[in-house]
Amino acid sequence: MWPALIFFGAILLILLQHFWESRRNRKQRAVVRQEYTSAALQQQQEIYAQVQAQQEALFDSMAEGVLVLDPHGKVQVVNRSLRANFKFPAEIRGLTVAEAFTSPELLSVVEQLQERRSISDFELVLSGEKKCWLEVNASVVMDRDGVEQGKVFV
Repeated sequence: MWPALIFFGAILLILLQHFWESRRNRKQRAVVRQEYTSAALQQQQEIYAQVQAQQEALFDSMAEGVLVLDPHGKVQVVNRSLRANFKFPAEIRGLTVAEAFTSPELLSVVEQLQERRSISDFELVLSGEKKCWLEVNASVVMDRDGVEQGKVFV
């Protein structure tokens, strides 16, 4: 009888050890997976920040004014040249074109862009202290699936 009890006790200990090792290994794999995911996310964020900095540097170096809108019509990028032409009093990122600009002509270009997807050589007349004529080209930016990602005005 004792040998059978010892045998079953040994089997029970082996099963318990296997259960604890499996549980410990699962926890270790979860920690490693979480560390990997965290590192990958941080790397993607660094790459995104670098690409955005390069994009802003490119847009700011352009002589033409550049305006980029998100799919909801909110301002995402305004380069130095456009800021100089319109003399914005404050930060306009996140505002709609209607909130950021006082030009009804520019609003009409945005509305036309919804229908036509591309506008070339649109003459925009800005009245103010001195009258100014601007030539505007604009396009809707689409992804591979044909979903609108934003609008670009130059």
